[in-house]
Amino acid sequence: TGPFRCGKGTAWDGGVRVPAIAWWPGVIKPATVSMAPLSSLDIFPTFISLASATTTVSAGSTAGSVLDSAINVLDGLDLSSFILSSGAASSLPGGGDAYSRTRSLFWYYADQLAAARVGRYKVHWLHQGWGRSWIPFPECGPENATRLATPELYAIERDPSERFPIDPGTDEWKDAMAMVMAAVDAQKRSLAVVGAVAPPELDAEVNQSAMLCCAGHSPEPPFDMCKCNNMSVVAAK
Repeated sequence: TGPFRCGKGTAWDGGVRVPAIAWWPGVIKPATVSMAPLSSLDIFPTFISLASATTTVSAGSTAGSVLDSAINVLDGLDLSSFILSSGAASSLPGGGDAYSRTRSLFWYYADQLAAARVGRYKVHWLHQGWGRSWIPFPECGPENATRLATPELYAIERDPSERFPIDPGTDEWKDAMAMVMAAVDAQKRSLAVVGAVAPPELDAEVNQSAMLCCAGHSPEPPFDMCKCNNMSVVAAK
């Protein structure tokens, strides 16, 4: 993971930060580089916009009602203007400077908020532990998830390795945490339960094609799209 801390399966930047490459001859200028933080959640709304489509569900639709009600709200941002401008910062939602100060990304450990990046700061409320990583990096912290008594705040742009937490006694910590918590509260208010019970098409007990590959099957699952080795079968049980 280069200079970034820890690895896949954790909320450290070594587990969540990857490069993104966009290739569109005649539209995207070659050799353009941007450091703007994006999310995989942005792909769907961006592609919908590029396709001049809409997420609006027609009135009276009855098919997959739970999914229909959820698709009207997308967690990602439409970054089509950013792509079409070959990564011009001014084309980011709200403008480049506002975007870099306010873009919010959240990472959960099960139903617990593990970490959040808001603008130039990133906060960890718990360490997920190297037991969640594909490789046992010692710098991940303890093996198992551990909730922190005091959140760890990092200035992620000047400390991308997440090695030097900001002192909780400083004004920077207090001001940054206030900004982060406002974003967290807004994100929590945007969450909604779309169904107490999973719809049949997504319930693995009803529809086995919705089951995770390898889950409950040894040595091979009965689905052609699933390919499992013995290690992954054991891990899935």
